[in-house]
Amino acid sequence: MRAAALLVASGALVVTTACSAKSDQAARGDTSAAEATGAPMPEAGGSADGMAGMDHSTMGSMGSMTPMGGATGDPDRDFLRMMSEHHKGMIAMAHLTIEQKKGSAATQADAEMLDTKQDAELDSMVTTLERQFKDAYDPMIMPDNQKMVDELKPLTGAAYDRMFYHHVVQHHQQATTMIDQHLPMLKDAKVKAMAQRMKRDQTREIAEFQPKASTK
Repeated sequence: MRAAALLVASGALVVTTACSAKSDQAARGDTSAAEATGAPMPEAGGSADGMAGMDHSTMGSMGSMTPMGGATGDPDRDFLRMMSEHHKGMIAMAHLTIEQKKGSAATQADAEMLDTKQDAELDSMVTTLERQFKDAYDPMIMPDNQKMVDELKPLTGAAYDRMFYHHVVQHHQQATTMIDQHLPMLKDAKVKAMAQRMKRDQTREIAEFQPKASTK
């Protein structure tokens, strides 16, 4: 009886080992196939772990998820920090156009309009941060927005006009994406209304400026 039991146990061990080896081979095969085809690699620990491992500090060319000065954990305060930084980019492009008289007279007029509007909104956001959150925040221009400014500097004439409007559209698209991402989290009624107004105005301006960005 003992011999028979040992025989059965040995057989079970062999089967278990074989199954384990097959599973390992299959896993290696899936990984190799994914590497060969360029397909996404399976994530260990499930989708929740995969999301936790992602870097949410930036969202590529579509704007930042975290203020450059750091997140506070308050969605309204963080939105105001982020959007004030984003406005600095548009203001910098407008100032370049106005101060150096870049592009056409029409482009300079649009730059003055954008500067006036975004400067007023920036002032409102910084004031709200200081009064409501006791946050004397000094917004900095985002790196990708600074890159837009730098790309404009060597250009003149019609080339400047096209690139200016191209960057304005891109900048506004960043803003509307950021607003869409944060609007559901905003709690303060005034901050939410400000975000909705910004999205409405900038969506209209995108439609107005897109044709100018492609004019030859």
